[in-house]
Amino acid sequence: MKDWLFLSGSACLDFINTYRDRWSPDPRETLVAPAKLGLWAVSCRLADQPFDATAATLREARCFREVTYALLRPSADEPDPQHITLINTYAGRPASHHLALEGNQLVTTQHQINSTNELLGALADDLVALVDDPGAHRVRECEHDRCGLLFLDTSRADKRRWCSMRRCGNRMKAQRHASRLGTKPGG
Repeated sequence: MKDWLFLSGSACLDFINTYRDRWSPDPRETLVAPAKLGLWAVSCRLADQPFDATAATLREARCFREVTYALLRPSADEPDPQHITLINTYAGRPASHHLALEGNQLVTTQHQINSTNELLGALADDLVALVDDPGAHRVRECEHDRCGLLFLDTSRADKRRWCSMRRCGNRMKAQRHASRLGTKPGG
């Protein structure tokens, strides 16, 4: 789906980014119907095929998304203990990775998501792993004034400013260039 961007470096951040234009008076919901939830899981490569969701499970997923956003956004206040409790109710179910043998090689396999509950479990596990990582402080918000997507800054200098150089970085450069020339970008 064109509205879904997988630029963040983390599945839970990509899920947060399904609610777009948070900066706007008219933010944009991209999970507009229950079926979109299963399609997103396929697009994110957490599922091989879409699963059925209901209006109730879509509301549950959106609530989970907003709690995750409240916990991870760079300008977040002190974490709400109720948010942590909610995430912990999903974390660890189901196990998202399993050990397997391929020939005589030990490998890991990813559990395929077949329900909203399993999707939220995998996203909660991703959030827990992100927080457990020493680089968790590197969750950033895109600095483009009309973006606001969250991403994980994995740059060596820890100074990444945009969700993607190809997307917002180029837009910002074009805006600066146009302002120097006294023209509008693209014009």
